[in-house]
Amino acid sequence: MAKRMEWEREIIDHIIELLEVPNGDAQGVFEVHPFEVAQGWTLGSDPIEVAQKICQAGE
Repeated sequence: MAKRMEWEREIIDHIIELLEVPNGDAQGVFEVHPFEVAQGWTLGSDPIEVAQKICQAGE
């Protein structure tokens, strides 16, 4: 389980960089995209790929 948590933390870190937002905002963005996160985990996607997909979904 720790591996999944680390992977999710990396996604949030990438969202912070991509959207230039604070941690709390990035966590909020992350939490409203559970499908993209679950799909990324299942497919073995890199955290940056999932973060980019989440950021594009919000545009």
